[in-house]
Amino acid sequence: MRTLPAVVALTLLSLGAVAAPSATAAPRGGEEPPHGCTSSHGRLVCPGKPGPPGPPGPQGPRGPQGPQGVAGPQGPQGPKSEGGLSGLHRISTKHWDAFSSTELDYVPLYPRGGAGGDLRCPGGEKLINFGWQITGMQNQPPRDFVILHSYPSEDGAGWSFSVVSTGGDTQKLRTYAMCAKTT
Repeated sequence: MRTLPAVVALTLLSLGAVAAPSATAAPRGGEEPPHGCTSSHGRLVCPGKPGPPGPPGPQGPRGPQGPQGVAGPQGPQGPKSEGGLSGLHRISTKHWDAFSSTELDYVPLYPRGGAGGDLRCPGGEKLINFGWQITGMQNQPPRDFVILHSYPSEDGAGWSFSVVSTGGDTQKLRTYAMCAKTT
């Protein structure tokens, strides 16, 4: 076999007349392969120029949820309230019975008679709501009565009410109100 002198082979390579092979014989006995090349199955493999990027692959599956994050800093204090309630409490009807000389927690509603009055919150408090209850003297269901009026006072601190019995039995009239200081 005939070999070209080294000068001629290098000249041909530099002119591009001879293409450099991508794989040549691996280095022998303890020699290191050239930079960027690897030796595989007795052949020397050197990388070429990178090709164009390929198309994107399909989206992978969703990963597991991450751990809980740390708590954020405390927010600023909110604005001062423009108003509110304090000291909410209930008041109810009190009636002095002259016949028995006792205070009752109801107003007697006598047969064919009427009862009523004003329920007022104490000391500058406002009435928040009002309710009433009529029962028989033995706490049986009410019957035969008419409510004549039921409305708040103009100052918002009380409630006015009146009821008439149209039946033949004495009944109990209880009234309730919720009072509170308002700001």
